[in-house]
Amino acid sequence: MNKQIEVLLTTTSTIQDEKVEKYLGIISAQLVAGTGLFSEFMAGFSDIVGGRSRTFQKQLEALNTEVLEMLKVKAVSINANAVLGVRIDYDEISGKNLQMFMVTASGTAVKMETKTELRSELEISGELVSKENLSQKIHDLIFENAIQEALENGNLRFTSKVWDYVIKKKMEQVLPSIYDVIKNEKNQRAYLGDSLNPYVEFINKSCEFFAALPRKKAIDVLFDWYSEEDLIQDYALEIIEKNNLVSLEKAYETISSEDYDNCKNGLIQFKFIQPYYEKGDIQKLENLKKLILEKFPPKEKEFYKELDRLTRVEKKYWKCECGTLNEPDKQYCYSCKKDVDGFTKNQLNPKEALNIISIEIEVLSKAFL
Repeated sequence: MNKQIEVLLTTTSTIQDEKVEKYLGIISAQLVAGTGLFSEFMAGFSDIVGGRSRTFQKQLEALNTEVLEMLKVKAVSINANAVLGVRIDYDEISGKNLQMFMVTASGTAVKMETKTELRSELEISGELVSKENLSQKIHDLIFENAIQEALENGNLRFTSKVWDYVIKKKMEQVLPSIYDVIKNEKNQRAYLGDSLNPYVEFINKSCEFFAALPRKKAIDVLFDWYSEEDLIQDYALEIIEKNNLVSLEKAYETISSEDYDNCKNGLIQFKFIQPYYEKGDIQKLENLKKLILEKFPPKEKEFYKELDRLTRVEKKYWKCECGTLNEPDKQYCYSCKKDVDGFTKNQLNPKEALNIISIEIEVLSKAFL
């Protein structure tokens, strides 16, 4: 049976009952965390209660896990099977009102003399199950079948118990039902739980659910929903913001679309900062700048002169694509509420997106010197 390559990480300088065959040198891995997490990180030290929010703890754990996985990859690349004296450091970086912090994992890569631990085929294949585990597996199977049946019949109610299970199991099958609850406001009571504030609970639990899903899956679904209008768009944006579910890859994919409205929706991602950045993201940001300039070339206002009906004095106006004449200093059209590039106040326009990207590139370039 092929065994997956593993790298042992330890904060100690030795491993009990193991001998170092060869020291391969100090290795490190870095990533940069977004501004929102930095603010909460700093606030955590002055918290009178002494605790930190669950969201912050999850984000910090995810960062630590990610940077340690990067350290393992580096270890494997130089033929190491262990890293001794591992430590994680946090350093502030800032520039142009943008604050982030760098997470660095480092340690000494070594080649250990491995000892093979023999186990029975039953243990390896996972066929040995305790009575307690078997009981839990049966309970989970029954409960999951009940959820599946309710989904098929269109009568699933999002109670606290159901939420806890679908979050734990990351059940993507409930996504259409979540969509229906948000989209069909009149039918929400039939699907919500029985808590004092069922809709608030629904929003909070669905936020946890999207945080539990594979990150790419959550981002793809939410930006698909964001391309729609009204309630589902507002809901998608709220979950995206709460969970920082944005990525440079998704931004490039969306802005590259042939659909102009979809391109515009892609810019909204720059309202939020990614949970963390790697050195290669600098080039991705440069590529995004070029793409935005290509997709959204700057437009000039078309000015016209007309006689004012009351004063009979000739006045200057700019003409919107919808045909409405607006005063020269008016940024958004009176009728369609869009600017000269076709963006509303609630959308992030290309100029704002490019400014944010430039700041990110500057900060990250300093961080990864």
